[in-house]
Amino acid sequence: MLELESIAAIKHSAANGAGDTLGDKKNPNPDLDDPFYEAGPSGETLLESMKQMSVEQIGRVMNFALRKTYTRAKPRLQQLENNDGSRFGVRSKIALDITYVAYYGDRDEMQWVQGTPEDKGYDWCHKFATVVIVGENTHYVVGVCPLGSTEWADTGAYAGKDQSYYVGDVARRLLSIADEYVNIRMVYADREFHAADVIHTLEQKELDYVIPAAKNDRIARMCDRFDRKKSGYDTEDDTPLYVEPDLSMYGSVKHEVSNTEVTTTVVVLPPDDDDDVHGRDSPQPFLTSLDVSDELSLDRRVARNQVEQYQDRGAIENSYSSVKEAAAWTTSKEFGVRWFHFAFGCVIYNMWLLVDFLTQDRIGVIETRTKPRITLSRFLDWLDRELVTLI
Repeated sequence: MLELESIAAIKHSAANGAGDTLGDKKNPNPDLDDPFYEAGPSGETLLESMKQMSVEQIGRVMNFALRKTYTRAKPRLQQLENNDGSRFGVRSKIALDITYVAYYGDRDEMQWVQGTPEDKGYDWCHKFATVVIVGENTHYVVGVCPLGSTEWADTGAYAGKDQSYYVGDVARRLLSIADEYVNIRMVYADREFHAADVIHTLEQKELDYVIPAAKNDRIARMCDRFDRKKSGYDTEDDTPLYVEPDLSMYGSVKHEVSNTEVTTTVVVLPPDDDDDVHGRDSPQPFLTSLDVSDELSLDRRVARNQVEQYQDRGAIENSYSSVKEAAAWTTSKEFGVRWFHFAFGCVIYNMWLLVDFLTQDRIGVIETRTKPRITLSRFLDWLDRELVTLI
């Protein structure tokens, strides 16, 4: 059945179509008197198997598979990192992200479907959270979990009215997975992690972070005042920006009151034509734990360089389109089926990174090459041929 799911993933097809494809490849001249002449599981068999697994079981199996792919590369990654700082990401940075998978079907009795931000081209989606190890030459997914059900989130540990999930709990879950792989020094997270519970969690773990600030009323007013408050005209390479330290945030925190106070630093950078997070004409506000200042020209350059390292996430954003390309699609309304397909796509994506990494290492270009040598489409074609031989 894993072969069937793999074929569904690499053909980007639904399970039933992949079941037919697998049957054709297994036995192109079947004995029609044999009730199991396809010599393999049908698409319906795979679907029923997925439905018998709980959401928790799927998560446990998939996270184990992700662990196996990364730990295969980790010993060599550690050797390379010892020679080249933190480029290969074993002891440095991780990224927390929430991926939206569009849902267009009937929402009756759907417990995991959620609304989307205004900038999405669809109204409803499933959400999946991932943690990725960030290195210049490695972007392995090492943990994945679903969002959107009170059965999955520990809502009873929060004061106030229950929500479908608390993003701080998602951050804790992903950080606990990443702790098994790397010595975390920096956390990059997308703007949905702008929450008091997340900041509280990161402070407890003594982790530095950079998070794009969501445009609530308070942050929006800071951006509106950017031209009046910015500093930075002393030298040619100076950066106009301003820093607001010790900003208080309030929100629900696990095992605390519903308006728990946390403090953070806000750094507002000038607009960036390539900024798809805040908008091209808007100043760029970030939450950070870094010790930054806007007092002197040198301070501003340091602050800009430190915060702009968030752009390392650009490669991470691209990785999620690759995950979706490596995942099967389905018309099933069962959330477990959709969750299985997305998580398995993460496994296929990691397998691609692993094969490319081992190939580059074998031919001696791993220390100089920063882009994949084997494209994802080429890897999927290779995997297709390899699966046929296994059949």
